Amino acid sequence: TDRYCITNGVFDPKRLTLKNYLAVLTDAAAYKPFLTSIIYSALASLAVIIIVLICIRLILKYQNKATALLEYLLHIPWFVPPVMFALGMIITFDLPHWIMFNQPLVGTVFIMLIAYSVVMIPYTLRMLKSAFASFDTNLEDAAKNLGASGIRIFMQIILPCILPVVLAVFAINFNGKLSDYDISAFIYHPLYPPLGVVIKNNVSNNIKKELDEQVEYVKKMESEVSEWKKCYNNKDFDGMEKAYKKIEKQYEKIVPIENLIIHFSHFLLHFLYLYLYILFCMHYLLHYLIHQKCYQQSHHFLLQSLLVQYFQNFL
Repeated sequence: TDRYCITNGVFDPKRLTLKNYLAVLTDAAAYKPFLTSIIYSALASLAVIIIVLICIRLILKYQNKATALLEYLLHIPWFVPPVMFALGMIITFDLPHWIMFNQPLVGTVFIMLIAYSVVMIPYTLRMLKSAFASFDTNLEDAAKNLGASGIRIFMQIILPCILPVVLAVFAINFNGKLSDYDISAFIYHPLYPPLGVVIKNNVSNNIKKELDEQVEYVKKMESEVSEWKKCYNNKDFDGMEKAYKKIEKQYEKIVPIENLIIHFSHFLLHFLYLYLYILFCMHYLLHYLIHQKCYQQSHHFLLQSLLVQYFQNFL
């Protein structure tokens, strides 16, 4: 529907249109934030999956003090609020640093990718480690006895068994960072704003614009009322009629403040409904994947925990 129906809280079948969807799919200013967030979320989710798989493999294979320390270090991002983490990234990498080959990261497209990946490490570690715990090590021992290398064992035996959980964690990480705002607001590239930042900026700008317009309409109506009073004192009935028509015209443009609130509430509700629909679709997809391959009780427990995480993100 169009802006009139949303603002006034009415439903008119004649005003139904697909122009808004067409604009989102064809206008670069509309679909560019979607593409930006999809690329960032997909790359960060993939990178953290690879990093954590390697770390878990080392932790379980070499159980010593070094690997135990590594596991504790990987949980550190859980104890740091996202805003503080983003500020720390800015303070640390605003100047050339040897870790980044003497190149500053602030203002580049890589800093947000790194931030996304780091904050997802603890959750990914916990989920994938539970998947590794349910893996039957006898299969690995049998492969070693048959002469298979470590890489071949991991790629052809271990990874296929834990693949449903890997895909589930990838999906939840991707979904969690698709509309992220807390971290993105501080370190996003000015030329490539993500979806969460664009939504927040558009809502704030639209609210300010609407309120400014309403204030201007009220000021114009006050001037017209003053003109009507002047005509009334002068007993100028023709002028009174003209002034009244102007007052009526300005009054029609004034939208009650509760309608403005409803307008933006409807916008947010539509976004949340779409978000919830996507979450349920991902739930059924994960349920199908887990039932298709290597179904175990631990996987079912993981699916339930992921569904709880979905609703936490939604709320």
